[in-house]
Amino acid sequence: MDTLIPGSRLAPRAEGSEGSSPIPTRAPVPARRRDPRERPDRKNP
Repeated sequence: MDTLIPGSRLAPRAEGSEGSSPIPTRAPVPARRRDPRERPDRKNP
């Protein structure tokens, strides 16, 4: 069951993206991709 643990899968991803929170990294990852797409105001003010 250690291989199905979410901490192990998000551990390497959190270090590359945030490196602080391995669990919340799942939300910010997909949210960051939608930010520039839904909020083009940040890139093109």
